[in-house]
Amino acid sequence: GRVTLVWHAASAPRAKEEERRVWLARSTDDGKTFAPEKAAWSEPTGACGCCALRAATDERGRISVLYRAARNTTDRGMYWLGGAAGKSLAGKRLDHWNVGTCPLSSEAMAVGPAGIIGAWENNGQIYWTKLDPAGGDVGLPTAAPGTG
Repeated sequence: GRVTLVWHAASAPRAKEEERRVWLARSTDDGKTFAPEKAAWSEPTGACGCCALRAATDERGRISVLYRAARNTTDRGMYWLGGAAGKSLAGKRLDHWNVGTCPLSSEAMAVGPAGIIGAWENNGQIYWTKLDPAGGDVGLPTAAPGTG
């Protein structure tokens, strides 16, 4: 019966990208009603307004979220948020990408018996890693074979 909505949006009217956040709204009655939305993480990373955000849950309802930051005008690193349903999410920076424009990128996640695998782009190269919302851990990001 649990449903979690995840999105990124401005924290106030006319907010800059570095003031954008990832938000959550949770339901425990199959989506009939939702608790008020709240910030998914307290860290002020911003959220790139044009880049995609991806969320997935494992078999126990633990959530993982990948999104691109927007700190100042050039810091566009990838971040992961994860944790148990109904709890505060932990966050980790997965990489750094200093670029003066929005990269218009996206992420992907796959859920399987071994857990959640996340993938994203950084400067033309695809990276992936294992994401563990139960323990709040991420593996070492690995570049996909070949050049970007």
